[in-house]
Amino acid sequence: MSFYVPIDHPAEKQKQVLLASKKLLGTLKSYEKYRTTRSEKLDKILQFKTILDKLGVATKKLMAKMPKSSLPKAKAAPKVKANTKGISALEKEMIDIEKRLKSLA
Repeated sequence: MSFYVPIDHPAEKQKQVLLASKKLLGTLKSYEKYRTTRSEKLDKILQFKTILDKLGVATKKLMAKMPKSSLPKAKAAPKVKANTKGISALEKEMIDIEKRLKSLA
């Protein structure tokens, strides 16, 4: 036993289905582009790691062939304190701008 169900505006429904299919295909296309880009990124990362490994090996070989120095090792440079005056001036300017914006609103 089958039932007949009338569909209101069949052309409009068909158009909606086709638009949904078009959107789905666009999404699938962008996903494929994402997958290929991600795959290329992973390949580049692996190439980068192998280059870094080769560089580390070459550096160790070079350091082994270099003559030993009798000079003391260099000390790390002292850390420079951040300019707090400049930051506080920027904060004051930001507060001033916010006050002007509130007065305009």
